[in-house]
Amino acid sequence: MQFLIGILLAVIQGLTEFIPVSSSGHLAVTQYFLKFQEPPVAFDVVLHIGTLVAVIIYYKEDLLAMLKSVGHPSNLLKPQWNTESPVKLLYMLIIASIPTALIGFFLKSRIEAAFSDMKNLAAGFIINGFLMIFPLKPRANMRGLDRMRVLDALIIGTMQGIAIYPSVSRSGATISSALMLGLTPMLAARFSFLLSIPAILGAVILEIPAIMHQVQAPSALMFYALCGLISGIIGYLSIKPLIRILQSFRLYYFAIYCFLVGIALVVYLWLKG
Repeated sequence: MQFLIGILLAVIQGLTEFIPVSSSGHLAVTQYFLKFQEPPVAFDVVLHIGTLVAVIIYYKEDLLAMLKSVGHPSNLLKPQWNTESPVKLLYMLIIASIPTALIGFFLKSRIEAAFSDMKNLAAGFIINGFLMIFPLKPRANMRGLDRMRVLDALIIGTMQGIAIYPSVSRSGATISSALMLGLTPMLAARFSFLLSIPAILGAVILEIPAIMHQVQAPSALMFYALCGLISGIIGYLSIKPLIRILQSFRLYYFAIYCFLVGIALVVYLWLKG
């Protein structure tokens, strides 16, 4: 039974990591109701490794272009800000990662404890629904990377940091804030997914000792690897459909879903007493 629940969680992670409905919130709720017995932090991190690999593969051209730009110091020292250059994209990602890292560093322990409280999970889904409501229609004169500002990166990075709150979607917070700032849907998705790489990678590095301690038996290692692979494959396949939805500005679908989940959890807690 635990094996099947683990596979289910891997599927949920793959489906919800990039779709703005909070993968962490769905994992926490599913683990709560199905009484999943694996160490939640270590298992969740392994699932996130799968979706991390997925976004790296999907955006490999952007990543390779940024890596090549690092090999030319002159480009780094004198970046052309009014262009679509890989150097500008790299700098924007670095700038956006700063507030995320600061928020995560100071609030990590408190937020992890909050995931065990169903009231926080319910509130987070409802908050996430409101985030999805705001960017209902395209704005005039939307901006691409060539007109993206440092302030845009800082706001998006701050929203990503805030999204460590239970059930608030990281992709939802970053994509909706990018759209509200006037960035194009394609840039909003691209920047959000690329920005997830340092965020998830940082979380993985911090949890490696816990994973090594908790996953020692060969059978457990194979189980974790299988679940990570499943989440990565499904996550990769979910990126392109989400981009299509973003281009049509139909985020309210996700808002309705999050409202329903949040309300259902509130009703459950009320009935439970």
